[in-house]
Amino acid sequence: MTQALFTLALLFQGQAPTAGMATLHNAMPAVLANYPDRACAYCDGYVAVEQCSDVGRDYVLLWQGDAFLVRAADCMAPRHRAGVQARYKANYGAPWLADIDAALWGDAPVRPLPAALIPLEVSPWIKFLSVRS
Repeated sequence: MTQALFTLALLFQGQAPTAGMATLHNAMPAVLANYPDRACAYCDGYVAVEQCSDVGRDYVLLWQGDAFLVRAADCMAPRHRAGVQARYKANYGAPWLADIDAALWGDAPVRPLPAALIPLEVSPWIKFLSVRS
Protein backbone atom coordinates (compact mmCIF):
# COMPACT_ATOMS: atom_id res chain seq x y z
CA MET A 1 0.00 0.00 0.00
CA THR A 2 1.38 3.41 -0.82
CA GLN A 3 2.37 6.00 1.77
CA ALA A 4 -0.39 8.31 0.48
CA LEU A 5 -3.04 5.69 1.24
CA PHE A 6 -1.66 5.21 4.75
CA THR A 7 -1.79 8.94 5.32
CA LEU A 8 -5.38 9.16 4.14
CA ALA A 9 -6.39 6.17 6.22
CA LEU A 10 -4.76 7.62 9.34
CA LEU A 11 -6.33 11.02 8.88
CA PHE A 12 -9.78 9.49 8.89
CA GLN A 13 -9.14 7.16 11.80
CA GLY A 14 -8.31 9.75 14.45
CA GLN A 15 -6.77 7.09 16.70
CA ALA A 16 -3.50 7.46 18.55
CA PRO A 17 -0.90 4.72 18.20
CA THR A 18 -0.32 2.20 20.98
CA ALA A 19 3.42 1.95 21.55
CA GLY A 20 5.51 -0.86 22.98
CA MET A 21 8.15 -3.42 22.13
CA ALA A 22 7.93 -5.78 19.18
CA THR A 23 9.59 -9.15 18.75
CA LEU A 24 10.17 -11.55 15.88
CA HIS A 25 7.49 -14.17 15.06
CA ASN A 26 9.10 -17.02 13.12
CA ALA A 27 6.05 -19.27 13.07
CA MET A 28 3.59 -17.07 11.15
CA PRO A 29 3.61 -19.34 8.04
CA ALA A 30 2.46 -22.22 10.28
CA VAL A 31 -0.24 -20.05 11.85
CA LEU A 32 -1.57 -19.09 8.42
CA ALA A 33 -1.38 -22.70 7.21
CA ASN A 34 -3.47 -23.80 10.20
CA TYR A 35 -5.86 -20.83 9.99
CA PRO A 36 -6.13 -19.84 6.31
CA ASP A 37 -9.13 -17.59 7.08
CA ARG A 38 -6.68 -15.19 8.79
CA ALA A 39 -4.83 -14.46 5.53
CA CYS A 40 -5.05 -10.97 4.06
CA ALA A 41 -4.55 -10.27 0.35
CA TYR A 42 -4.15 -6.52 0.76
CA CYS A 43 -1.88 -6.52 3.85
CA ASP A 44 1.89 -6.05 3.91
CA GLY A 45 2.30 -8.67 6.63
CA TYR A 46 1.09 -10.06 9.92
CA VAL A 47 1.45 -9.55 13.65
CA ALA A 48 0.56 -11.44 16.80
CA VAL A 49 -1.14 -9.25 19.40
CA GLU A 50 -1.93 -9.59 23.09
CA GLN A 51 -5.70 -9.98 22.95
CA CYS A 52 -7.11 -12.96 21.05
CA SER A 53 -10.29 -10.97 20.45
CA ASP A 54 -8.22 -8.71 18.14
CA VAL A 55 -7.22 -11.54 15.77
CA GLY A 56 -8.52 -10.61 12.32
CA ARG A 57 -8.22 -6.88 12.97
CA ASP A 58 -6.14 -4.69 10.66
CA TYR A 59 -3.56 -2.20 11.93
CA VAL A 60 -1.03 0.26 10.68
CA LEU A 61 2.29 -0.89 12.11
CA LEU A 62 4.81 1.91 12.66
CA TRP A 63 8.17 0.18 12.83
CA GLN A 64 11.76 0.91 11.83
CA GLY A 65 10.82 4.23 10.20
CA ASP A 66 8.10 2.76 7.98
CA ALA A 67 4.36 2.19 8.05
CA PHE A 68 2.87 -1.18 7.12
CA LEU A 69 -0.68 -2.42 6.80
CA VAL A 70 -0.81 -5.60 8.88
CA ARG A 71 -3.39 -8.09 10.07
CA ALA A 72 -3.42 -9.62 13.55
CA ALA A 73 -3.24 -13.32 12.72
CA ASP A 74 -2.13 -14.68 16.08
CA CYS A 75 -2.30 -13.79 19.77
CA MET A 76 -0.57 -14.34 23.09
CA ALA A 77 -1.73 -17.27 25.19
CA PRO A 78 -3.79 -15.79 28.06
CA ARG A 79 -1.77 -17.69 30.67
CA HIS A 80 1.41 -15.82 29.60
CA ARG A 81 0.07 -12.25 29.54
CA ALA A 82 0.81 -11.08 33.07
CA GLY A 83 4.34 -12.51 33.16
CA VAL A 84 5.33 -11.24 29.72
CA GLN A 85 3.98 -7.73 30.32
CA ALA A 86 5.68 -7.47 33.72
CA ARG A 87 8.99 -8.69 32.29
CA TYR A 88 8.90 -6.25 29.36
CA LYS A 89 8.00 -3.28 31.54
CA ALA A 90 10.83 -4.15 33.94
CA ASN A 91 13.46 -4.86 31.26
CA TYR A 92 12.55 -2.36 28.53
CA GLY A 93 10.39 0.24 30.25
CA ALA A 94 7.57 -0.47 27.80
CA PRO A 95 4.98 -3.21 27.38
CA TRP A 96 5.18 -6.01 24.85
CA LEU A 97 3.14 -4.86 21.87
CA ALA A 98 3.32 -7.48 19.13
CA ASP A 99 5.27 -10.19 17.38
CA ILE A 100 6.07 -9.19 13.80
CA ASP A 101 6.22 -11.87 11.11
CA ALA A 102 9.66 -12.69 9.71
CA ALA A 103 8.80 -11.37 6.24
CA LEU A 104 8.42 -7.85 7.63
CA TRP A 105 11.15 -8.21 10.25
CA GLY A 106 13.75 -8.80 7.54
CA ASP A 107 17.31 -8.28 8.72
CA ALA A 108 16.52 -6.16 11.79
CA PRO A 109 18.35 -7.18 14.97
CA VAL A 110 16.69 -10.14 16.69
CA ARG A 111 15.86 -8.38 19.94
CA PRO A 112 12.83 -6.43 21.14
CA LEU A 113 12.48 -3.19 19.18
CA PRO A 114 10.13 -0.23 19.62
CA ALA A 115 6.98 -0.22 17.50
CA ALA A 116 3.46 1.18 17.46
CA LEU A 117 0.11 -0.10 16.23
CA ILE A 118 -2.87 1.94 15.10
CA PRO A 119 -6.17 0.05 14.84
CA LEU A 120 -7.57 0.47 11.37
CA GLU A 121 -10.98 -0.16 9.97
CA VAL A 122 -10.07 -0.72 6.34
CA SER A 123 -12.83 0.42 4.06
CA PRO A 124 -13.64 -1.48 0.86
CA TRP A 125 -12.15 1.30 -1.31
CA ILE A 126 -8.78 1.03 0.46
CA LYS A 127 -8.80 -2.74 -0.10
CA PHE A 128 -9.65 -2.19 -3.77
CA LEU A 129 -6.95 0.40 -4.31
CA SER A 130 -4.24 -1.56 -2.51
CA VAL A 131 -4.89 -4.74 -4.48
CA ARG A 132 -4.72 -2.78 -7.73
CA SER A 133 -1.45 -0.93 -6.91
